[in-house]
Amino acid sequence: FILIFIIGVVYTSMEGGSHFVNGHQKMGLAMLIMAFGQILAGVFRPPNPAPGEAKAAIRVAWEVGHRVLGVALLACGFWQMDRGIGLYATKYSVSESDESNLSIGYWIWIGVMSAVIIFGGLYFNYLVSSGKSPVQVAEEEDGDVTARESPLVDDSENSGKKDQDV
Repeated sequence: FILIFIIGVVYTSMEGGSHFVNGHQKMGLAMLIMAFGQILAGVFRPPNPAPGEAKAAIRVAWEVGHRVLGVALLACGFWQMDRGIGLYATKYSVSESDESNLSIGYWIWIGVMSAVIIFGGLYFNYLVSSGKSPVQVAEEEDGDVTARESPLVDDSENSGKKDQDV
């Protein structure tokens, strides 16, 4: 991550450009600082409580801050890519219609991937709350593996019957 940042700064210097004058450059610097903040927060995070104990207020605050900063970095990254497309189009004289098409394609891609992540997470949470694992669901759909062969199912009733059809 740092190497990519350094390459960007060096490339800008080689072209005779100024550093951190446009929004894309300033956001890149801000993201680098936020990413370092995430790393430092991870290194110095408060410990998890023992099973059955309540989380300390500092741990709860850390978890909220970690999530908020992570979402902020993700949003900044989305914005950075869009601005990068604009800078590319300006630098290489790409037509406005081509730039618009690329930008629209980028945001469609982000929308599709976000939907997959969100709906995949919701589906996974549904499976966990219903007592099934994604592995069990896949096995049931495929029909290749019986429930007694699943590592998530207690097979103490079937011990000794592994080679027999049940």
